[in-house]
Amino acid sequence: MSMVDYSIIEKFVQYTLADCESIISETENIEHYYTDELLDDLEFVDIRNSAEQLQTLVISMSESELITNDMLTEIDDMSIELYQNIKYISENEVFDSDIEVIESFRNMFDCVNSIRGNVQHFVVEFK
Repeated sequence: MSMVDYSIIEKFVQYTLADCESIISETENIEHYYTDELLDDLEFVDIRNSAEQLQTLVISMSESELITNDMLTEIDDMSIELYQNIKYISENEVFDSDIEVIESFRNMFDCVNSIRGNVQHFVVEFK
């Protein structure tokens, strides 16, 4: 367990929440192009749910007096799950022909890669 270094945690929280919000926004953009039924079949909502769960974890951690290894592991695991959801769903060929949707997925990958980098840096700081 580590005592909270507020300058590091503030930066981590700020960047992670902003990236999660961007991912959620991109999912909303994509939802305008496809039917709910198709998106349900692809489990597209998993991307948004993962981003929202990661936001909740990060906020909870930021409000904590101590950061535990369990918290760090959970945040790391959730960021991996978010990455996997974006990767798995973006690989569906139904998205291959729509330039705007491809760009939304690229933006989500940029954000999730940023999150993964921030998480890895943050974990190193506190373990």
